Amino acid sequence: MTTQFKHVVDVVGSEAALKLVKVYSGTTLRIPAPKNIKTHPISLVIGEKLTLAIINKIGHSFHLYIPKQKTLDKVARDQSIVNDYLNGKNCQVIAIKYQMSDRNVWRILKKTKVDLTNS
Repeated sequence: MTTQFKHVVDVVGSEAALKLVKVYSGTTLRIPAPKNIKTHPISLVIGEKLTLAIINKIGHSFHLYIPKQKTLDKVARDQSIVNDYLNGKNCQVIAIKYQMSDRNVWRILKKTKVDLTNS
């Protein structure tokens, strides 16, 4: 997930961000200038007020990539794996829970820079 989209989630909330994902999954949209907000595709999905909040946070005339739902699901899964590990579950238990190899669990933990010295 891009840093820009993380800012969008912070500004408009996860419910509105998921609406954007549902409609524009995998596409890039230009963030509108405030004067063009009424008919812009983002405004038509989440409303003018929230679109203006995005403009105020990110700026206008930038391009915003809307990730696919699959990408968001993977980010959430990876975070759950990290949380399980930090809460004391070992990699084999986590691998079984998420139906993946323990090598993939280690790869996810390494990618997220979790302290692996306690394993």
